Amino acid sequence: MSNIAEGFKRGGTKELLHVLCIAQGSTAEVRSLVCVAADPLYIDKETCAALHTKTVAIAQQIAGLIRYLQADPYQGPRHKTER
Repeated sequence: MSNIAEGFKRGGTKELLHVLCIAQGSTAEVRSLVCVAADPLYIDKETCAALHTKTVAIAQQIAGLIRYLQADPYQGPRHKTER
């Protein structure tokens, strides 16, 4: 979440899209770590399933935001031109 906030504050869509892609990668990393934790039974199957479901939902939300930003012609306040 901190990286997304940092990307937003930089004032440009390109920078925000970059950190959103990193955040998506992080959700995949968490999913893989959940699988690793479930393998030697560090966490139970119900917890594993719940964490997997949550990380998939978060990744989908990030993907939706990425699609929205890619379709929006506004490029952020950093790129605003004075008229």
